[in-house]
Amino acid sequence: MKFPEDFFDKMKPKIDKAFGAMLELEAGAIANPTERRMVGHYWLRNPALAPTAEIRKGIEDTIQRIKRFAEDVHAGKITAENGKRFEHVLHIGIGGSALGPQLVADALGSARDRMDIHFFEEILRKFHPADIERKTKITVIQKISLEPLPLRGRSHAIT
Repeated sequence: MKFPEDFFDKMKPKIDKAFGAMLELEAGAIANPTERRMVGHYWLRNPALAPTAEIRKGIEDTIQRIKRFAEDVHAGKITAENGKRFEHVLHIGIGGSALGPQLVADALGSARDRMDIHFFEEILRKFHPADIERKTKITVIQKISLEPLPLRGRSHAIT
């Protein structure tokens, strides 16, 4: 690309402002004033970046609870209502919430995986909603709190 010779000098104040705003967000500044929320999804990848010890500990504890839950499902300690091991995972994220997991499943998945992963968007495109409700029991876990949302059917909370 060809830029005028003074392009980067002119852009420096805007770039500095953008990096300053990013540092503020990483330090825990409120990004959503209506809900009084910080932006911290990247803390899940690196809890050490969390702005407080309390948030960092909450993330680390949650990650450990999720890992224990997955281990218990794979070991057969947590089973379906009929006592059989689970064979499928239904990921309910849509849009941007599904893209990362879809990429990982497509790129790293293999026939040796313990469970098949399905994505809610794909299910919606393939089936009539009445069929999904009649044949499926779903537990929705909220992003950070990991509290199950009340839905019909059996659910298991991550504790």
